Amino acid sequence: MKKILSFLSKLKGTYTRKQRTAALIIGIASSILFIVIISAYIAFTDVDMNPFAFVDDFIYDHFARMRYDASLEAKKGLKPIFNEDQMLRVAFIEIDEASLATPGFGQWPLPRSKYAELINKLESAGVKCIGFDILFTEPSQNQKADQIFADTLKKYNNVFLAMMHVSAKETAENMGKETEGKKIDIIKPFPLLYSALKKDKSENLGFVTESLGYGGVVRNALLVWPEEKKNSLSLATVLYCFAEGISFDSVQLSPAGDYIKIGNMKIPAYKGEVWLNYGYIPPKPGEELANTPAALVSRYSISDVLLKMDDAARTGEFTDKIVLVGVTAAAGFDIKGSPFGQEPAMYAHANILLSLLSNSFIKRATPLNQFIVILIIGLIVSLVIPAMDPRMGTVFAIFLGFGVYEYSYWNFLNNSTLNFISAPMLTLFVSFVSINIYHYTAEQKAKKKLSGLFKEFAPLPDAYLEEILASSGGAVLGGKKTEMSILFSDIRGYTDLSERLDPVSVMETLNEYHAAMGQIFHENGGTIFDYQGDAQMVVFGIVDPSKKNHAFYAVKTALEMQSKLAELREQWQKEGKHSFEIGVGICSGDVSLGIVGSAQRKQYAAIGDSTNVAARLQGKSKELDSPVLIAETTYEKCKDLIIADELPPVALKGKSELLKVYRALRIK
Repeated sequence: MKKILSFLSKLKGTYTRKQRTAALIIGIASSILFIVIISAYIAFTDVDMNPFAFVDDFIYDHFARMRYDASLEAKKGLKPIFNEDQMLRVAFIEIDEASLATPGFGQWPLPRSKYAELINKLESAGVKCIGFDILFTEPSQNQKADQIFADTLKKYNNVFLAMMHVSAKETAENMGKETEGKKIDIIKPFPLLYSALKKDKSENLGFVTESLGYGGVVRNALLVWPEEKKNSLSLATVLYCFAEGISFDSVQLSPAGDYIKIGNMKIPAYKGEVWLNYGYIPPKPGEELANTPAALVSRYSISDVLLKMDDAARTGEFTDKIVLVGVTAAAGFDIKGSPFGQEPAMYAHANILLSLLSNSFIKRATPLNQFIVILIIGLIVSLVIPAMDPRMGTVFAIFLGFGVYEYSYWNFLNNSTLNFISAPMLTLFVSFVSINIYHYTAEQKAKKKLSGLFKEFAPLPDAYLEEILASSGGAVLGGKKTEMSILFSDIRGYTDLSERLDPVSVMETLNEYHAAMGQIFHENGGTIFDYQGDAQMVVFGIVDPSKKNHAFYAVKTALEMQSKLAELREQWQKEGKHSFEIGVGICSGDVSLGIVGSAQRKQYAAIGDSTNVAARLQGKSKELDSPVLIAETTYEKCKDLIIADELPPVALKGKSELLKVYRALRIK
């Protein structure tokens, strides 16, 4: 952790230490806020734990499609969704468009004698068990066919029919009946068939109730329906239990609804529901069956089984198979939404059956896992964003979001684990925006204070001031290391002058001098940092044009100051005023640019060795007979643009070594 914090401290962020602390508090507070919101949502509502479920449902659909495409590409190392040996145990018989177009079958619904014929043929082929994903809620007009079907059901104990759980209102709407105040929640086969299913005090029934999520898509499934006397099992569950020799009564739903126990399997659930593991999708038109996961599952039209397959073929195809019979033709009106579009509901139950056989179910992130991820996201954002340049921080936030997404998909693809990402993503967004809003507000406040400081000691045009405030380090409290050129100028003999002249006259002369020099500073991109009576401190490199070559513009300014002072001296002599000369010292190098001072008095300053050297060079300028005396660091940066004489090295206070200096003469 210390290494990480040390690394972050070296990044070039624009946040002060105080702002970084505030950003950390904001990031963690945002995370905790989302945890509180989700916890309250869980506590006070009887819905999914995620208040942004529609986003996560969309992500689940997207992941399911991507995983299926990955399985088609047979990516190396990709774990199969379902066990291949178990897929070979299953056969699907469909009442499809081809069957309804076959002579002798007619329109939907088919004569129920066809189902009796199908059962007899499959039983003779040695089938393990048969499940009908078809609701037989009403007698047909062909009572003889109904009776044949019922008599056939009585003969076998391995045939299961469908029932459905619905509310009274749904039942009334679907069946055109009035509820008369009675709650109807179970729709079973009509009495003739229902009585044929009652064997050994059990009912050969399984419910086919689908759980529709956002967009009418089936993503979740109930395997057990808790009831007062005896739990109901889904059609896929009863087929699995029968095939594996597991007692229906042994299927248990945990009191909290967080898992379902079937035999030796412990299936992860939430409120009794499991997430569908879509590993079987029927091939699309033009798609090669051999290239899809569906290739291992036997799939037939009912008309082909009844008319085209002889006994020998049936024996080979269906021996010991679990057969699911359902309607895939549009006329059956049993079409439901899936992550892959509108699909027959039969395929949802097919995926449940294959999941049970393969013990392959989607695991979902626990609330604790969610909360930990949210806290980590908030912590990362609040630590890293303040340590970066704003643009780099934005790029980092985008990449962090992609990282969360990619990790979630990797976990889904390789571990069949569904990580909900809407809350972490929203935490990332809110933390990022909140931290940047705070930083912007703090910067504006600092700029306002800084603007006041500038106006106190160096009034500047607004446009000029804005450029300074927006420059690198311009509003950073506490200082920022920046390379610049420092110019110090001083009036020679000022003390004698002030003693001999009237103070008012001295002030008038100084103001006229400072006004003329200020114009030169402005034209060359110099920023006045300090006035000390007769002395001036000017910094170059903050604003244009001195940002291009601050050393050159500092020297150019000093030479123009000498030229302008010569004009002023002529004018003052004509007016009978006293005149004076100035000395200038310039040094280029790194300084700490920022605000110094206390609560009582603050000042914007450029502090560093270069500042000290420039001040001492100005003091040496008269001794060396050099009106403009510059350091070697300044000369090296602009030697191609100026003409200067090298002087003997000088000793400066605080310097252990002699310093090379130059007398600046003119611009080339």
